[in-house]
Amino acid sequence: MNLKGQVIAINKFLSDVYCIEDMRLSFLLAQLNFAHKDIKLIKQQLLPNIVAIFLNILEKQVTGFSDGFQKFTIIEDVYGLNGNPSLKLREVGGKFNLSRERIRQIKNKVIRQLKSKHNISSRESEFAKKTQQLLISYNRCGKLEIKEPNHLSKFNFSQSSLALGEVILTITEGNNKIVLDQSNFLEFYNNLLFNIKSLNWNNNCQVSKIKIIREKYSRASEIWTEEEEQWLRNYLAEG
Repeated sequence: MNLKGQVIAINKFLSDVYCIEDMRLSFLLAQLNFAHKDIKLIKQQLLPNIVAIFLNILEKQVTGFSDGFQKFTIIEDVYGLNGNPSLKLREVGGKFNLSRERIRQIKNKVIRQLKSKHNISSRESEFAKKTQQLLISYNRCGKLEIKEPNHLSKFNFSQSSLALGEVILTITEGNNKIVLDQSNFLEFYNNLLFNIKSLNWNNNCQVSKIKIIREKYSRASEIWTEEEEQWLRNYLAEG
């Protein structure tokens, strides 16, 4: 997923909806009365989460329109909201067997609908609420006391829920922190597995530690089988 491309796409989308040249996601957050320090924190640590929150709200709103699923796909392709390069109207039309002009009409109609005071108010309210919940969750995790600082760092896991029940997983190690929500956890998990398999571990410096660990956990540091990975995916999918 191209996060930078998604942010650029969202900024272009916001410029069209708010009729403001060079409108940005950070400007929207400021407009919703988020403090400068919170916006800075979002940019540095929580940008993938905020992008996911914004796009989930937008998708829910557009799919509520007549023929909403098609309309959201068109908006997604035209602006490149999914992180892929934006498509020309003709290219999008080819996907739906529609003319370039028809795609332009649909796109403009969706933008007009999203410009309505009711839809803007609803979208901003939900976005502000979920963003605030995310910041609270992140800051709460940041208050964890790190005990025994002279010992080997340990990973800590904290789970919390946002509005409407979305689950947030926070992973901390010392002062480092990763915050994941349900929409991007599977991508994180798959990338983690891929990169673990591609690493060239230094066996000389690890062998003694592994021997000690394997006295208690016989399969420590072994690569999972495809069957085991699929089992875990199924287990995660069941909640």
